[in-house]
Amino acid sequence: MENTCGLSFMRLVPSRGWMGLVAGKTDVEQKIQLLLQRKKEKVAEVSELLETVESLQMAIASRAEGYDACTS
Repeated sequence: MENTCGLSFMRLVPSRGWMGLVAGKTDVEQKIQLLLQRKKEKVAEVSELLETVESLQMAIASRAEGYDACTS
């Protein structure tokens, strides 16, 4: 939100809490920055999930080898 002087006020962003708008940036620029930040967070989350998947695949393969050795 802007007043008649062009100053930005704080606004509530869903699931992000109160966020102050930086003076001099438009709402579109602010939204782009927010989306870029969320993208970075998602990239980190996906990376973590891929590491978890790799770890689980290794554990499953190890157990499968153990079961195969027991049944042979």
